[in-house]
Amino acid sequence: MFLFKRRQKWYIEFFDEKKKRTRRISTNTTKKAEAYRFLTDLERKLSEEQTPEESLSLQEFSDRYVEYLKSGHSAKYARDAKAAFKKLIDFTGSVQLDELAPKMLEKFFLSSFNKAKFDTARNYRTIKAAFNRAVEWKNLVTNPLDSVKLPKLPRNIPLYLTDDKLGLVLAQVKNQTIQDILEFGFLTGCRQGEILGLRWTNVDFGEGLVKIANSSEFLTKSKKERLIPMSKRLRELLERRLPESPTPETFVFGKTDTSKYSGNYISRRFKAAVTKAGLDKRLHFHSLRHSTATELIRRNAPVAVVQKLLGHSNISTTMIYTHVTNDDVMEALKKLDHGSGV
Repeated sequence: MFLFKRRQKWYIEFFDEKKKRTRRISTNTTKKAEAYRFLTDLERKLSEEQTPEESLSLQEFSDRYVEYLKSGHSAKYARDAKAAFKKLIDFTGSVQLDELAPKMLEKFFLSSFNKAKFDTARNYRTIKAAFNRAVEWKNLVTNPLDSVKLPKLPRNIPLYLTDDKLGLVLAQVKNQTIQDILEFGFLTGCRQGEILGLRWTNVDFGEGLVKIANSSEFLTKSKKERLIPMSKRLRELLERRLPESPTPETFVFGKTDTSKYSGNYISRRFKAAVTKAGLDKRLHFHSLRHSTATELIRRNAPVAVVQKLLGHSNISTTMIYTHVTNDDVMEALKKLDHGSGV
């Protein structure tokens, strides 16, 4: 096993006893000291365990992993993981989990990347996280995706609604509860699942706070709870909806007191209203969350505050919203109109 440098990056070459062939893997660094640490860690892993304790087929691992997700993650994430593994299994056929080679996985992801960049990137993250779990469970010695990198994604500016355009959308919705769901999303930046699962027990008018909480039925994306202060407009919306005798089980935006709207139904109603209002058809329910962030940033709210409100784990996610709009550019250019004319 030895290090060598190629195009500024350090690589390791070694003989894989299990697969009976020479392998080369990237250390993903240009620094020799870091590359040596990578090599030392790899040597230790290979010496400690050359074969997994329990060999599973890819399908068996997929079934086990999806079942595991159901107990500690959102139902949507479990469904997405199941769908991602189905695509992988359709591509690879019936193989053992520990037979998945980086080249095969790279070929799988690149085969769909040009057609669906963002879906492919999401599937890559999902499957890589699953393989990390497989390493912990001793079903894999190392994660085969550690040496597979996708091309960089384009950083598109998220679509968003201004308050005026939200008004155009709301005017196309006759159902008051759905109107309130959309406005609540705009005012708080909450995710759809957080809104539809909100119960009155998590609304505190005395403290002026809405608690986005985890429950046996729902987990936030980051699994962390957060508090959202009530603005005057948000308080008025919630006070208008407050029933006379809410129970702990009563939904704030339920179809009935104890039954929720489905996310797909609300998304379809939003898209239909956007179309009727003559707005960009690419807008979707999550655009309300983008709208909250963009409006706050435009009004000079600190990025760290917006990060906390939205529940972003990483501030780099929030930084996406620090783009400027065409209106902002026009306002800046207008200042030149008052120049000396030279």
